[in-house]
Amino acid sequence: QWRASDTKNAWSGYNSNFLYTSSGYNHFSETILGSTPSGFWQQAEEIKMAVDAYVWAETNDFGNLATYKAEVISLCNGFVLRNGTGSTWGAGDAFNDDLNWAVIAFTRAYDVTNTTSFLTDAEDGFATVKGRAFTNDGGRGALCQTSPGCYEDAAVNFTYVIAGHLLSGASGNG
Repeated sequence: QWRASDTKNAWSGYNSNFLYTSSGYNHFSETILGSTPSGFWQQAEEIKMAVDAYVWAETNDFGNLATYKAEVISLCNGFVLRNGTGSTWGAGDAFNDDLNWAVIAFTRAYDVTNTTSFLTDAEDGFATVKGRAFTNDGGRGALCQTSPGCYEDAAVNFTYVIAGHLLSGASGNG
């Protein structure tokens, strides 16, 4: 039977093999014990995993909540160090679903840390995706990937809905 200690050990093991510090912030590596950061959307997914660890700790490891929270903050700050703020994410990544994953990660990070810059980054990234919908599809407003051309796909649309729902709850703007 799975125990709370197994979950804690699994997260600790993941961190031991993939987490490293550079420029004062935490990053996840794309390889075991490496120092090359994961790609844009992979970093966002790993921030979400750290948020999941924090949420799990709220019930199962309350004594270490501050540690989990600090990890989320450091990962988000490391992401911004490598990729810029939400207002510039679109310049470095042409894929709208990638930006949506980052919006989801930063909104969830805001929920557990109350770091307002994370919410601002999420809102700015969301606005970029929305703006691209109207500039890359002839004005129809379709959510699409921007490279090559505009092709509509579920990865963009579904993550956009999730991101919008989370942002609405976090910001109170419906």
